Amino acid sequence: KAIIILISTAHQGQWGNDESLGGGAKKSSAASAAGTPPASTSAAGSGRLANLKASEEAISRAEFHQARGELDTALTFAQQAVALLEPSSALKEQQSKTQSSAAASSSSSSSGSGDVSGEWDFRESAVLESAALVGAEVGEAVWAMAVLRRALTHACTSSALLNLAELSGGEAALRCFDAGIRLLREEHAQVSAQGLADEAEQLAQQVALAYTSAAELYLTDLCELPDAPQQCELLLKQALQADPRSPQPLQVMASLFISLHRSPEALILLSRSLDLWLPAAVAALSSSSSSSSSSSSSSSSSSASASSGVMHEVDPPSIDFRIATARLLQELEQWERAIQVLETIVEEADDIAEVWFMIAFCHRKMGGDDHVDTAVEALQRAKEVIEMYKLEQVDSELSALYAEVSRMLAELTAETPA
Repeated sequence: KAIIILISTAHQGQWGNDESLGGGAKKSSAASAAGTPPASTSAAGSGRLANLKASEEAISRAEFHQARGELDTALTFAQQAVALLEPSSALKEQQSKTQSSAAASSSSSSSGSGDVSGEWDFRESAVLESAALVGAEVGEAVWAMAVLRRALTHACTSSALLNLAELSGGEAALRCFDAGIRLLREEHAQVSAQGLADEAEQLAQQVALAYTSAAELYLTDLCELPDAPQQCELLLKQALQADPRSPQPLQVMASLFISLHRSPEALILLSRSLDLWLPAAVAALSSSSSSSSSSSSSSSSSSASASSGVMHEVDPPSIDFRIATARLLQELEQWERAIQVLETIVEEADDIAEVWFMIAFCHRKMGGDDHVDTAVEALQRAKEVIEMYKLEQVDSELSALYAEVSRMLAELTAETPA
């Protein structure tokens, strides 16, 4: 499952504490990201700030290399950032002495120090979250989970909870989702009360996605529970209440209904999900096609664009989501619509062998010489992609796909007249 990455805004509200997850420092939305310690800051505090700044520099380098696809280097810098936030024994002793003498400090001094310490907690938590995301992408899931748990001891944020939920499994993941959703809903209520419509909409989308991810647990880790279908559907309905325009909960509910052998209802739900983004994606494909497109194609694109009320700058969902949608359409034998979905992926990334194989599969099922020819072309492209990257030698799943592509290509070539 894709990790939920929640972008921090200037209106995050108060970070709550969750007893079962260790809690964390509360952070005011007004806190700055780059405070300067007061003159009274102890030596321990100065050392902590120096380590914090160094860790922020290290995580910036990690994210730079991550964006360039240099994942091993990114992980090295992420691990360095985490190590910098582990205080030495001497620093721990200094911090302990500072804390023991805090009771003797004046209330004004204590207040100032506490504000700075709370801000540092939040910044340290942000570094740890970023490091965990790098680790998760590289495949260091266990390390990433440990780093996220540590981040929660600094500041209990919805993003850390939800990312931890995505990396966890079973009941533990469900508890993290519950805590993360609770914080998100509190943040949504706060920004809504302040009349911040854009921020409220973004948080509503995040709430819907979190509910959807939690619901998917009842299709995987928790599918053996006797009330799994009911709990899954309940969470998906809550997701739709949070954001009625989200295609994700509708798609997952369609998957649930397919598993329950309720295919007609599943098709209705999947069609509703597609209507939220596919017409816009098809229209975008048409508008980017060559100028030699026929006028009939143009008018078709225009009508598709007008067919939905959410055509305003709708970005298509993730590639993983669209592949999953195409699989569901194949299960429902909706070959043409599955091809439409897959073609939106090819427009973005034409080097995914699985997508080309799925296109070939759909055309073969549709039958006819034209479709067979198209299926052969798609299979040849899938084979080229795998061979180009020598993926069949390093990935067992792609190796199996390569064998299936070769088998189907041989069959179709034999069936096609010379």
